[in-house]
Amino acid sequence: EEKDKKHEEDERKRQERKQEEEAKYNELGPERYATEYLRIDGADFKKYKTAFGLIDVDDNGFITEKEFNQILDKHNLGNNLTKPEVQEIFHDLDKDRDAKVDLKDFLDSLHSDHANKSLVGIIDQINIRKKDLKLAKEARKNVKEKKAEEKSRKEAVKAYALETLNMSEEEFNRYQNVFMMMNLNESKTIELEE
Repeated sequence: EEKDKKHEEDERKRQERKQEEEAKYNELGPERYATEYLRIDGADFKKYKTAFGLIDVDDNGFITEKEFNQILDKHNLGNNLTKPEVQEIFHDLDKDRDAKVDLKDFLDSLHSDHANKSLVGIIDQINIRKKDLKLAKEARKNVKEKKAEEKSRKEAVKAYALETLNMSEEEFNRYQNVFMMMNLNESKTIELEE
């Protein structure tokens, strides 16, 4: 019973500390939180923020374990680490165990002398190769945008055919299939010779 009370008290204090830190982060913003509250050097903050941004593949403000593994695998970072070691690094980052690491979690994990040395090494590798990683991230973004554009264009053509030309879904599909067969050069236009 004494152990349970001690555990409950420790958990309450941990929650209070977490709420205080969260409030400080929101009050100060990421850079001031890092440099003033955590006492991270300004140059290190920039390095950490850059690494975080490059690992956050989908730019949603969080790093998932999948993104973390993906960036390590795809760019041969931390290739001397085993899968369990990589998992351990991610779990060290994910303090609140919600399977997402935000910038605050990332900074909190790196500010102490207890920061995972492998993570610090990965961040150094990322910053050395940041130009290549930024280009790769930009290329992925461009591919996603082109796919979205293509999908949007196809949907607009279909909507025009169904709504303006009063085609049935069946007619549209039939014409689309004929077009695809005639469009041998995949230019999205049919030449007179075709």
